[in-house]
Amino acid sequence: MISVHRSSLRASAARFVAVGALVLSVACGQAGSPAGGNTADAPDTANFVRGTMVTGETWQFRACDRDIELPLHAADIVVRNVLDELSAGGGELYVEFNGRVGGRVPAMTMTRLHYAARDTAGCGADALAEEYRAQGNEPFWSVTVEAETVTWRTPEQIDGVEFTLAMRELVGDGLLLRAENVDGQLEASFAATACRDTMADAWFGYTVQVQYEGEVFYGCGRRGRGPR
Repeated sequence: MISVHRSSLRASAARFVAVGALVLSVACGQAGSPAGGNTADAPDTANFVRGTMVTGETWQFRACDRDIELPLHAADIVVRNVLDELSAGGGELYVEFNGRVGGRVPAMTMTRLHYAARDTAGCGADALAEEYRAQGNEPFWSVTVEAETVTWRTPEQIDGVEFTLAMRELVGDGLLLRAENVDGQLEASFAATACRDTMADAWFGYTVQVQYEGEVFYGCGRRGRGPR
């Protein structure tokens, strides 16, 4: 949501090398002004990246463990609307998203937001290891999806109730699943629409609905580094 002295040539060359290193790291899957920037040379694939989004008159992105800031663009109007909302409060946010680096003037293009928050450990914490995680409030609950295991947690079930994945279907950018154990089953849908958790002051890439023990729970979800 551009008479050159040798010193300036050396500075430009150093920046070019640093940006090139960032491009390579994002291409390996480790890894800002509004939409409309020149990204014609960007690759077709996007990678999971995480770092800091700097808001203001333009958007900038700084990957974790990198000092270089790149212009941040939105791939489409949906992502742009999300970036506009993120920018409303100003300042910096920790973000996780699918993105790619490209263009004659290197820039980061966000293709899909997974998570953004202000009050967070950010790059100081590990990236989400699970494939998917969802959470809701009042009552508080969470669901994680990792390989063939789905885990349900509440404050009363802090150790979690584990289920084995019985059905999993990708629907566009969303996910439908059903998981079972000896006591029953859990069903969940991850719809690919942005969701804001106002209590956590965080934005998520999925709106989630969970059916468990005859009740329906609503919340927000995000995708992690795990395989899809």
